[in-house]
Amino acid sequence: MPAKLKLKPCPFCGSKDVKISGNETDHYCVECCNDVCFCSLGEMYLTLDEANHMFGDKESAAYNWNKRAEIADMPRLKAEILHGLDRIEHHLLSCDTELIGVAVDEIREKLLAVGEKQNEL
Repeated sequence: MPAKLKLKPCPFCGSKDVKISGNETDHYCVECCNDVCFCSLGEMYLTLDEANHMFGDKESAAYNWNKRAEIADMPRLKAEILHGLDRIEHHLLSCDTELIGVAVDEIREKLLAVGEKQNEL
């Protein structure tokens, strides 16, 4: 067994401060240690008698934490959204409203950042 299992960041807050917790026998969960997130996979708050939603070993806990829903059509969806933004920008800029173009650029940048972040995960 590896000394330290690699865990992906929290899927909700992005914190890299995540850990595997358990009773060192057969009840494990993974939890985000961000003070405002409280995300966990497995139910550490249960008593041992009720621990049927936990993982039997650290490897299983890490594997399940690291699973992420894959969006197979992400490139297509991203292209469609960017194309839509271009069309909005074209129509709205005909009104000579500079701020609309700026807002669309900001949305485009955020969308591109989301795509890059998805690639990292």
